[in-house]
Order: sequence, then structure tokens, then C-alpha cells
Amino acid sequence: MSSTWLTALFFGVVALVIAVRHYRQGQADTLLDDHARRRTSGDAERHLSQWREAHRRLRDGDVEGLRTLERIGQEKSRLRQDIVTSICAGLRGGVDLGVDEQWRRTLQDALVRHLRPGTEFWAGMSLQFESATLVDFDVTGCRIRAAKFARAEFLGATRFDAVTVTGDAEFDEARFGPRVSFDDALFARSTSFRGTKFTGNATFDGMRVTAEATFSHSRFSGRATFSRAEFADTAHFRRVRFGGRAYFTGTVFGKDTHFDNTWFRGRTDVNDALFADDASFEGTRFGRRVPPLAEDSRG
Repeated sequence: MSSTWLTALFFGVVALVIAVRHYRQGQADTLLDDHARRRTSGDAERHLSQWREAHRRLRDGDVEGLRTLERIGQEKSRLRQDIVTSICAGLRGGVDLGVDEQWRRTLQDALVRHLRPGTEFWAGMSLQFESATLVDFDVTGCRIRAAKFARAEFLGATRFDAVTVTGDAEFDEARFGPRVSFDDALFARSTSFRGTKFTGNATFDGMRVTAEATFSHSRFSGRATFSRAEFADTAHFRRVRFGGRAYFTGTVFGKDTHFDNTWFRGRTDVNDALFADDASFEGTRFGRRVPPLAEDSRG
């Protein structure tokens, strides 16, 4: 037997051994991949089941469902807005649907935990509270991306003090209870209170709106104060009815301001207010004496 033939046989055997080893390794890798897929699929199904169960329990008013969703949100930031939206939906049901006041407070407290800067803060959350019923709603110091409160009912005392809303804010046709305050609030984009009813006292002291602000057709039954408020863009107060005292002491209006056809039934103070552009009071009615504008109130 020649050495050439033996050499060829040797390399052939080596090649066969290597091929067998590669085949076995490939089979092992395939089994591991299949196992990993089954394990991952099982985890995904388990998480999906947990997610659905938590939402079902939340709809049933079960606090454990709420806590489960909060834990999921802490771990997975991409799901946070969905969780906030679900909590908002729970508050849009209305008290007539059997959702008790304590449960509403629990949902509100959960929201505040994640809207106020701290260890559990969820950045960039938007609120969808159209037609919601809120009890003693207090989001003092919270940061919100966008806020939709059209036709919402605010029972008890409501506080938006020092809140920051970076997107649009809408309170059209909402109804506020005996006390509401927006002191030192910051609205970075357009803000609308069109047709809103304030059944008690309302304060907007130190509030800042950097875009267009609308209060047209709104109603103030009690005292309304806008002391030191700043409106950087056009401010609309057309056809507003101020049933009590109205204070605009030190208020800054950066662009055109419209009070056309507005009715001030109580004492009105616009002294020291700064109108940087045109201010229109066409058809405005005053029920009591109005302190005269300071000589330098237009700039």
C-alpha cells in the first residue's frame, strides 16, 4: 500500500470526524435554540397573561391589579403610557357607574406618584381625562406632557399649583367645584378653558402661559384672581362672565388681549397690569366700580 494512498485515507478520516463533530454541534445548537424559543415564548405568554389579568382586575376595581401594572411600568418604560391611559380610563367612568370615591382617590394617588418627580417618576406622560370625574384632584408639582380635561367634572378642592405641562392643555367645558388653583403653573403650549365653569373661587396667581391662552365663554361664579400671571401670546377672554371679584393685579399680557363682550359683575382690579400690545374691551360691561388703569399700564 503506497504512502500516497495512506495519506489520502488519513485525511479522509480526519475530514469525516470533523464533519460528524460539526453535525453533532449543529444538532446541539438547534436543540438549545428550540429550548430558548420555547422558554422565551413561555415567558412572553406568561407576561401577556399577567398584563391582561392586571387590566381586568383594574377594571373591576381591584387594587392588586393596579399595583401589578405599576410594577410592570417600573420595569418596562415602554408600557408606562399604556398604563397611565388605562388608569385615566378608570376615572372616566363616572360615579354613576358604581365606582366609589375611595377607589377614585386610589387611582389618582397612583397617577401622582408617577407624574411628580421622584424615585417613581415616569417622564413624558399624557393624560386623557375627557368627561372624567375627579375628586379633590391634586397634581401640585407634577410634570405632564399633554393634558386633556374637556368636559371633566372636578369635585371638591382642585390643585394644579406649580404643575408643568409641556404640550397642549385642554379644559374646555370642564366644571370645577368650590376651589381650584393654578398658582405658579407653567403651560408651555396652547391652553384652553373655553366654556369652562368655575362654580367657586379660582386662582391663577403667578401662572405662565407661553403660547395662546383661551378663556372665552367661561363662567366664574366666585372670585377670580390672575395676579402676577403672564400671558406671553394672545389671550382671549371674550364673552366671559365674572360673577365675583376679578383681580388682574400685576398681570402681564405679552400680545393682543381680548375682553370683548365680557361682563364683570363684581369689583374688578386691573391696576398695575401690563398690556404690551393691543387690548380690546369692546362691549365689555362692568357691574361695579373699576379702579382706573395705571398710566404706564400699556407698554
